[in-house]
Amino acid sequence: MVDMDADESGFQEYTKPSYSADTLPAEIICHIASYLVEDARTRDDQPAPGRWLPILRVCKRWHDVIMNQTTAWTGVAIGRVESIRMFLDRSGNQPLTVAGSLATGDVESDFTKLCMIMANSWRLQSLRLFEVSSDVWAKFEALVDHAPTSKLEELEVCKHGMERSEALTRFASTKLRRLWLEGFHFDDMQTLLIPSLAHLTSLTLVDISWHPTVSEVLGLLRHTTVLESLMLGLDMAWSTPTNETVRLEALSSLGLCTFYIEEADLLHALDLPALEYFGLKINPCRDELDERLNIAQSIIVQMDKRTPMKGSTLYSSGIGSLCCMLTPDARGTTPDTQLRGVRLLFEDFGAKEEYEIMHILRRYVVPKTPAVEHLTVYNGRAETIDEILSWGVLLMTMQTVKSLEISGRYSTCFAFGLCLPGDTRGVWHPLFPALQEVRLRHLWFRPTPDVDLEPGHRAFINRLLKPYQSCENSQQRIRLTIRNCVNISEGDVTQIEDTFTRASVVWDGVAVWRDRDDDDNANDPEEEAFVDDEGAGYLADTEEDDWDDVS
Repeated sequence: MVDMDADESGFQEYTKPSYSADTLPAEIICHIASYLVEDARTRDDQPAPGRWLPILRVCKRWHDVIMNQTTAWTGVAIGRVESIRMFLDRSGNQPLTVAGSLATGDVESDFTKLCMIMANSWRLQSLRLFEVSSDVWAKFEALVDHAPTSKLEELEVCKHGMERSEALTRFASTKLRRLWLEGFHFDDMQTLLIPSLAHLTSLTLVDISWHPTVSEVLGLLRHTTVLESLMLGLDMAWSTPTNETVRLEALSSLGLCTFYIEEADLLHALDLPALEYFGLKINPCRDELDERLNIAQSIIVQMDKRTPMKGSTLYSSGIGSLCCMLTPDARGTTPDTQLRGVRLLFEDFGAKEEYEIMHILRRYVVPKTPAVEHLTVYNGRAETIDEILSWGVLLMTMQTVKSLEISGRYSTCFAFGLCLPGDTRGVWHPLFPALQEVRLRHLWFRPTPDVDLEPGHRAFINRLLKPYQSCENSQQRIRLTIRNCVNISEGDVTQIEDTFTRASVVWDGVAVWRDRDDDDNANDPEEEAFVDDEGAGYLADTEEDDWDDVS
C-alpha cells in the first residue's frame, strides 16, 4: 500500500458533508435521478421509467423533488393513458423521447395515446413506434390538423399492413438522423426519405412495397455520405450485374434480412472500409448459393483482417434454425448484446437440412477466421446421424479453441463428448487439442432428447467422461466449471473430479432435477441467463404503469 501524504492527495481540505440522504440538496437528488433515467434508457435502448421509478419511494423529500424535475420525465414509454399523461405533463417543455406499441387491439385507446403524443409534436426528439395497427394508422391519417415535428431526430414506425399512406409527411424534420420504416410503399415515404439521406446516420427499410434493382438501391445509398448503420429487407428485382461501386466511408453496421443473388450483387458493389458489424439472414434457397456465399465470405475476410474474430457463438433457437456469431471479444457474445463482428442467421432449413448449415460454416466461415479462441454452443441439438456427423466435422475444424462453453437443454451435437473416436479401436482424440477451460452452464446432464445414440452415450455425463478415459489424459490440464446445471448429482461431480482432477473442477453445488417433459421455456432461467451472463443485465421491476405509490 502506498503511503500518500495529505498535501499530495488533494484531500487535505475535504470536509465530510453534514447532510444525509433525506437532507440532500435538491440539485444532487435531481442529478441522481437524471443519472438513473439515462442509465435505464441506455440499457434498454428505449424509455424505461419502471426501472428508475422506485427512487421516488426513498422518502417524501425525494418524491417531491423528483416529481417537480422536468428532465426526469422526458422518456415516455407508451403504456396506459394515465401514465402517458403524467409524463407529458411533468416533462414541461423539455424534448421528448417516446417509444412503445400501438397495436394492443384497443383501437380507440391506442389512437388516443397517439393523439396525446402528437399534440406535443413540436418537442418530439425521438419517436419509436415498434408496432402500429393499420386501424390506428388509418385514424391518424384521417386527422386534418397536425403540428410540425421540427426537433425530431429519430423516427421508427413499424406499421401493420401495406395500405397506402401520406401521413409520413407529417414527420418531416431537417434534424432527422435515424429512420426506421416498415410496412409502407416507397412512393409514400419519398417525401420524408429523400431530403434526409445526406444527414442520416442510421437507416432501416424492411417490408417496403418497392422492388428496386441493385442500381436503384446504389443510387439511393450514394447520397448517404454520413450513414453509419444500414438494415435492408427489400424484395429486390433481378437485373444484370452492375459495374458500379459505392463507397460508404462511415458505415460500421450492415444487416440484410434476405440474401438472394440480388443482395449478393449489392454487397459486391459496396466498398465498406469501416464495417464493424455484418448481419445476414440465410435461407435454404440453393440458387447461385456458392456465388452468394463467396461474396459474403469476402466481407468476413475483410473484417477479420482489420480486427481478428476471437470469439464464436453457435445458438440454436429451434429445429432448422441456427445463429452463428463471431466477435473480436474472446469471451464471445449473445444475440442481445452483439455490437461488433459477424452474425449469420440460418432459418427455415428443416430438420433434414440442418447438416447443410454445418457444411456452410465449415467451408465459408471457419477457415477464414483462424484466430477464434472461444466457442459457446447453446442448445446444440443433433437429431439424426447426418447432423451428428456434420457437427463433429465442423467442431473438429476449430482447432484454435482454448475455452469452451456449453449451455442449454440440448447438447447432442457433442455426441462423443469432447473427444472423437480415432482409427484405432478404443483410441480417442481430443476434439479441441488446445482446450484449456470448459464452462457448463444451465446444461441438462440427463435425460437427453430423442436421438439415435448408443445407450451409454445418451446422458451428457457419460459422453463427457467415457471417451476421456481413453483420451491420453489430456483432460488433466482442463479447468471445468459447472454452474446452474440440471439433473446433476454430487456423485456425478465426484466422477468428474476423478477424471479431470479435483483441483480443476468447480461446481456451484446446485442440484436441480427436471423431468424430460418439463416445459423448459416457461420457468427455466437458461434463456435469461444466456443473455444476462454473470449478472450483467439490469434486474429490476419492469412494470412502468405501477403508479399506486407515485402520484
